Amino acid sequence: MPHLIASIKHLAAFGLPLLMGAPSMALAQPPKADIIMHLTGNQLSIEDAIRVTEAGEYKVQLEVRKTGKSGTATTRQGNRIKAEADRVYQTSQLHFVLGAKDHIEAKLSLFSEDTLLVTKTRSYTFGAPAPDMNKQL
Repeated sequence: MPHLIASIKHLAAFGLPLLMGAPSMALAQPPKADIIMHLTGNQLSIEDAIRVTEAGEYKVQLEVRKTGKSGTATTRQGNRIKAEADRVYQTSQLHFVLGAKDHIEAKLSLFSEDTLLVTKTRSYTFGAPAPDMNKQL
């Protein structure tokens, strides 16, 4: 039973309609995007998470800029996906080794054809507290 409750909470966190009992009319929600960061020691992994409300073809772009003592570097990953409605997709994962006071800026963009649907940004400076780094959508 705890797994069922955890699953329901996980689905609710992504804004997915939960139908219990009589059917209800769920209003269409805009697509959502989030950047998930996991820090282990000085290693930071960054993942994207997107959820669309209409099936179709989408472009996902994750751009990360790292700034520190050794300079600035920018990494971009772009993917095209054929997505089903109300499912969560991860399309990119990046890994970085951080030094003292290295700063990370991440930007996630979701497009339908050439139309920007949603964008999300997140930043982190190594050594600073990072509450809710793993929080998704």
